[in-house]
Amino acid sequence: MEPNNEQGGAASSKPTADLEGGLHAMRLGDPSSPRLQPHQPAATSSLLLDPQQVLAPPAPPVERRPPHVPQSPPRELAPTATTPDMRLLPHQHQSQPEARSYGGVEPSPADRIQSNLGNWLISNAPAAPTPSVAPERSKLSASAEAFHPTSMPNLSVVQLPHALDAYHPSALLGSLRADAALFRLTREHVRARLLRQGTLDAYLLMSPEFSPHVVRLLEERDETMRRCVLAKVKPFVHTVMWTREGHAVFRELLRACEGRFDELEGIVQAACNRKGFLMIVVQQSLGVIALKELIRVVALRPQLRVALLTALLNECLMEQSKGDVLLHHCFIVLPHEDCKTIIQVAVASIDAMLCFPMGCYCLLVCLWNATDGELQDLEDKILRRVSVIATYQCGTNFLEYALTFGSEELKVRIAKRVAENIVDLSGHRLGYCVVQACFRLTRSVEAVECVLSAFLLLRPSELEALVRGPHSNSVLAALLDTGKRYSPKLAEDLAKRIEALPAAVLQVEDAQLWLLMWVIDRLFH
Repeated sequence: MEPNNEQGGAASSKPTADLEGGLHAMRLGDPSSPRLQPHQPAATSSLLLDPQQVLAPPAPPVERRPPHVPQSPPRELAPTATTPDMRLLPHQHQSQPEARSYGGVEPSPADRIQSNLGNWLISNAPAAPTPSVAPERSKLSASAEAFHPTSMPNLSVVQLPHALDAYHPSALLGSLRADAALFRLTREHVRARLLRQGTLDAYLLMSPEFSPHVVRLLEERDETMRRCVLAKVKPFVHTVMWTREGHAVFRELLRACEGRFDELEGIVQAACNRKGFLMIVVQQSLGVIALKELIRVVALRPQLRVALLTALLNECLMEQSKGDVLLHHCFIVLPHEDCKTIIQVAVASIDAMLCFPMGCYCLLVCLWNATDGELQDLEDKILRRVSVIATYQCGTNFLEYALTFGSEELKVRIAKRVAENIVDLSGHRLGYCVVQACFRLTRSVEAVECVLSAFLLLRPSELEALVRGPHSNSVLAALLDTGKRYSPKLAEDLAKRIEALPAAVLQVEDAQLWLLMWVIDRLFH
């Protein structure tokens, strides 16, 4: 029975050797090696051995040497289905055709292009979400045919991605030519509409699509085109002046009409129609720019200049938003005779102008630009109203500006007018700010001494009332602090007069009074 044992041992070692050789070849990447088949139960007839097989000596196992494969640097292994926490990429489920040197089948050029393009599309596609469970084991067997993508069966080499067609040089060149042709057609369309008589065509002047063409046509300086555009603009001149698209058309039309009296007269007459539309233009930023250009163009034409300025003043330019900006431009561009007219109007309406902020700003513009006799008249009007102006919010701001930026003479004259009514203004909720501005903002020794002298001339009862007042005692504290630098002698005299007041007045528990006494102790003791 020994032969039988040797025969059985040889038979059992042969499948083991074949299995080890196949596994070794698969590790080295031999595609020709057979894949392991799933275990199947053997049939009953396969267990019966032939007598010749039993008696014959066992053949030695044939060792199959794997082909020589060049060593490559180690790389990260792709995840397999046996790793539960990793997922398979789409291209790892398909068997790729191998080169002929490894025993595989040489792929055709079309197959290679098709495969490379499919891999490119897959690699650039967004990654699929990682599944929460392990993926199923692949059901492909070793005998399965090579897999090819079925989503692009007819893709050839000359086909390009559709998104790249727009960037092709011929496509870009064709697009530019089409845009240029459409641009020429649009401009010719605008030219034809402008030359047509009896139509208003306001949309051509204020449309973002057509107004640039109108500007370009005006730049050609064609006389017929200029007159046609002027005829279209005049019925809508106020709207054209302040709208974003029409503003450019109006300014180019002024440049084209500059030096032509008849055409400029038509624009001025259309703008100054005495219906209040001009003030709507003044309230807009683009409208102010357009009016500035119009004033500059007509500045050398006395008749047109006077007509435009009269219309602006009649429609209450000094009461409108942004009126001070346009008024300042008038003082720069217009001659002195016209500026005198503006100041005369301001002097006549000073009471109304001091009642609202824009009027105060315009009055300040007139004050800075007035000269000689006009300046004297305007200052006299202001000084006669200081006590009243100081009790208005707008008037307080006006006087603070005047005391800060006015001339030295004007500062002293205002301080003297304030000193005449020092008691009332120091206790007023707005007037005390003007009293403080006389010695804080002027930086004038004469103005500070004027205010100190006014407080020193007060009767004890009046000074006692000012020390107790909520606003006036802060005025006294600030005056002593400033007077110590500009006029120490007068400031010390005023401090002594305050300390000489009755103790019942000075011992009142009040924060403002405490501050006043602290300033006296710090500066004069």
